[in-house]
Amino acid sequence: MQDIEPSALADQPHTGFEGVLPRDSTAVYRELVAGRVILRDMFNPHLGALEDNRLYNVLYNHLSHFRKFYEHLGFELMFNEQGAFFYLRENTDDETEEHDENAFRVQVILLIIGRYFARSGRDLEFLGRADAGLKEDDIIAIGADDEYQDMLRAARLEKGVQGAIDYLLSRHFLHKSGASRYFLSSAGMHYLGELVREYEGG
Repeated sequence: MQDIEPSALADQPHTGFEGVLPRDSTAVYRELVAGRVILRDMFNPHLGALEDNRLYNVLYNHLSHFRKFYEHLGFELMFNEQGAFFYLRENTDDETEEHDENAFRVQVILLIIGRYFARSGRDLEFLGRADAGLKEDDIIAIGADDEYQDMLRAARLEKGVQGAIDYLLSRHFLHKSGASRYFLSSAGMHYLGELVREYEGG
């Protein structure tokens, strides 16, 4: 399913600056311009479960306001329905070098994780489960594989596999569910699925 602009979604009646708290607009802006996705659900490690993301609800409930606001700043506010997340796309015909590099890095890391998981004989769906995902042994095994290390270096991820994990974590493509345990967010699972389909030619 393709990503769509929020204008295509039903909007709520309260739109405009009067309907949004400045602290919420600021928090949304900081997340999006840092290259993070805003997920519908965030993992709460204290409860050991996913819970509603307040910033996602702010965006969803004031779509017209935020769409117009980011349009004036030179961006498109995009919504991925399948993965249930928002992100920014620069409103230009040419993607910036930084955007391209960030997208490339995310793809490389997800490709490594997906390839490792599949080679270990596990279903990729388990990568999106808090009770499964990546464990410490998996991270050590990925770090010990020369092929994966070459791929990370090619993507200019010089801090190794833990640096790559932190890269996904900081952009909300990954949740941390324990001391050395991680699982892919809805956004991470969506893009992993896209990579698999592209690889399979489907």
